[in-house]
Amino acid sequence: MCVEEEDNIDKSIKLINRMINHKIFWLENDLNTRLSIKEIKGEILVVSQFTLCANNHKGHKPSFSHSAKPQVAKELYENFLNLLKEESGLIVKSGIFGEMMEVNLINEGPYTLLFKE
Repeated sequence: MCVEEEDNIDKSIKLINRMINHKIFWLENDLNTRLSIKEIKGEILVVSQFTLCANNHKGHKPSFSHSAKPQVAKELYENFLNLLKEESGLIVKSGIFGEMMEVNLINEGPYTLLFKE
């Protein structure tokens, strides 16, 4: 998750709603029926990663000028986690804001989605 300078609580709520209700999981024996993470009672891992805010459309170095200031981003990240836990009712695990982390996961599925509000 990255936090950009124009992000706020209202955008977080909309993003959470889209994330937890997006139908991206199939029933094992029925590829026509899609379910949300709430419907399958899945778990969510949220890791802060400001590099996702990078703008690399021009030049040879990424620009992070649209990233929120660290203190603002940390507060919004923590609010996002609390709202996500509250709204989803799912197990939500998270990284530590601003820390160097090594994340291991098994990604089941043919694709990865980027949600932006």
